[in-house]
Amino acid sequence: MSVCQPPGAKAPAIQPAGYSSRQFGTFAFVTNTARGEMAVVDIDNGRLVDLDPGVFGFNMVPVGDMPESLSASADGCWVATANRDSCDLGLVDPSLLLTSQFGSAVPATGTGSPATRVVPTTASGRPLYASPKEVVFLLPSIATGSCQSERALVTFPPAIWLRCSTCRRGPSGTRSSSVLTASSLRAANRAAR
Repeated sequence: MSVCQPPGAKAPAIQPAGYSSRQFGTFAFVTNTARGEMAVVDIDNGRLVDLDPGVFGFNMVPVGDMPESLSASADGCWVATANRDSCDLGLVDPSLLLTSQFGSAVPATGTGSPATRVVPTTASGRPLYASPKEVVFLLPSIATGSCQSERALVTFPPAIWLRCSTCRRGPSGTRSSSVLTASSLRAANRAAR
């Protein structure tokens, strides 16, 4: 949300008149650390969302082992989890994940799997083998109006490693990322002075 609703103002309609399917919604994303999954709560309707109604029970999306930290991008295009036991990140596209909640609406981000696991790597491309602690999406420098690129900061304690990931969806649905270490950040800061 870029603007808060004034106190006492009437809430916008979830389904505006004239539309046959739901157009808007407010959802909460909650990690289920023990099961390695992420649940979705439909705040407007006050219920847990079953992400696979064809299977018995309320189904969630698998994101990785021991997801502890969760972050959503400012524009709502991405949700990421820091998965402690699998030493990776879960990257979820909410518009793909929640397509069933909006009838026949086609997601702006296209088609494909709504969840992807991203393995942090060193600058040379080898797996980092470190447990991520926190993940936070950075605000874009300019508003692009599309969900094609986001940057996130990931911490890996107790060492002082930082990962600045750029999540881009290419034409084939692939994602790319880059790595910054504390020493490369210090070198970049010295060069900027």
